[in-house]
Amino acid sequence: METLYSNSFSYYDNLNSRKILDKIMEAILENNGEESQIYELLKNEDFRILGPYLYALKEKDIELLEAIKDICISKEKRKYFNQIMFKKQFPQINNLTKKLVFVDTIEEVFSNGLSKGVITFTSSLTIRKQFEVLFNEVLGEMSSFINSHYDLPGVNSLVRRGLVKSIILDNDCTVVTKCNNPNKKGKFLKEQSNILSLIKILHLDEEDSYIQLSNKKSIMKVVRPLIVFADVESQKFYSMSRFIDGHTLEEILLNIHDLSLRSSYLNDVRAILDTLYSKGILWGDLAPRNIIIRENQDSREYFLLDFEKTEILDHVVTLSERKNHCRGPMCVEEFGAVCSREEIEECFKGYFVPKEWCTEPGIQITLHKPKPDFIAILEIRGEKEPDMAQYNKLELEIMEIRFPFFEDSSNKIKYPLYTGFKIDHYLGFEYDRKITQILLAAKEQQCFVQILNILEDAIQNYENKLIEGELYNIHINNLVDFNDKCFELNFIKCIINHFYSCISNLSRIDIKDSKNLEYLMT
Repeated sequence: METLYSNSFSYYDNLNSRKILDKIMEAILENNGEESQIYELLKNEDFRILGPYLYALKEKDIELLEAIKDICISKEKRKYFNQIMFKKQFPQINNLTKKLVFVDTIEEVFSNGLSKGVITFTSSLTIRKQFEVLFNEVLGEMSSFINSHYDLPGVNSLVRRGLVKSIILDNDCTVVTKCNNPNKKGKFLKEQSNILSLIKILHLDEEDSYIQLSNKKSIMKVVRPLIVFADVESQKFYSMSRFIDGHTLEEILLNIHDLSLRSSYLNDVRAILDTLYSKGILWGDLAPRNIIIRENQDSREYFLLDFEKTEILDHVVTLSERKNHCRGPMCVEEFGAVCSREEIEECFKGYFVPKEWCTEPGIQITLHKPKPDFIAILEIRGEKEPDMAQYNKLELEIMEIRFPFFEDSSNKIKYPLYTGFKIDHYLGFEYDRKITQILLAAKEQQCFVQILNILEDAIQNYENKLIEGELYNIHINNLVDFNDKCFELNFIKCIINHFYSCISNLSRIDIKDSKNLEYLMT
């Protein structure tokens, strides 16, 4: 059977993930599934629904089969499928025992003294009614219902599993749900408060309000929550915002290579940045993945989201503050994952100027938020109290291993910064720091591409395991619990530790041995 790969699958597309998809399609056909149904799901829905389809065929689950058969007809039918999946995954939920409480301010959602129930804030009467309907439909189990949905497909959806999903409210209203990250205490409330402040400062009173950028064909909007609520028993907080049919700037920059077109997007980013600076706003979450773009026939809409690290000042952001902001953990670093150094220096001209950086020893580090991994590496090098010149020198070194580059042997553009980004999320800060040191050493020893390829392959194998888990496991919130016992994750650890242990002799490493876990563990 000729394989059709869906839009949702394109984010995870590689040779081995295709084999996983082909395998489940073959299993569906072996269990009397319909080829036309497979194509319909891949073309118009989500490739992950092939998992429940296979399950329904094997279990002869008529209810689920009928729901899958009709899923592409309308949003109402998709909503019905979601309800069925919720019941299959949480069969123990059969009574409404929770209370729905509406409060007058966002702060009350986070400080209410209730020990049970769902505490909710919204300023929209329409959304309130839609939420009440959903609450009753799912018997008050909002957290479980949201968890039963697939993550919103995207470049980083495997890395940020379980946090961002989309659901359908009443009247075919699709919303994106965002759950608080338990590792970032207090950040979720700060983000909601920041959004309210931004809307006021930028005079974006209505949901459709916008600011026109210097390019008259481009406008800027802020994504705002329609509703914020707490599921008290699960100790989780959520926001719901309207689903935007567009693409992130990250996706666009990964897929568009026309320099003129890329420049037009980056020029608009600069206009957005300067607009915010002029209003005293330091958008600490500035990153291509936090900008959604919707292209219209004669205009371009930019939707900004994610404001948990944003700072609001009582004055226009000064040049010194702008330079500090651009060299922080987000901003230039995030754009450097998908842009060339030339594009970065043009987009952030005047704010990010490496040739003007201090080279004089003995001057204290003046950055507002020095990058923790940089400081850690300098300390390992013996610089217990590094100065500005040492910090700048290291950043220039690290820039050489982070910007995208074209690799002749594979005929592909490589994006090395994603390796560290994923390792940070999968294994933590220490492994991310080791990756940076390994790649710096590999660059010096002229084996950078070889080492990067091994690391990328190991990460891809792990992520393919995650994809396989989502396809074949529909009873555990569509997720598989991959912990330290996971072979593929353990393999990544072993490779990094192996490379780190012989960091001064990376060029002598036998690539065949580096792909042998048994060898690495001994």
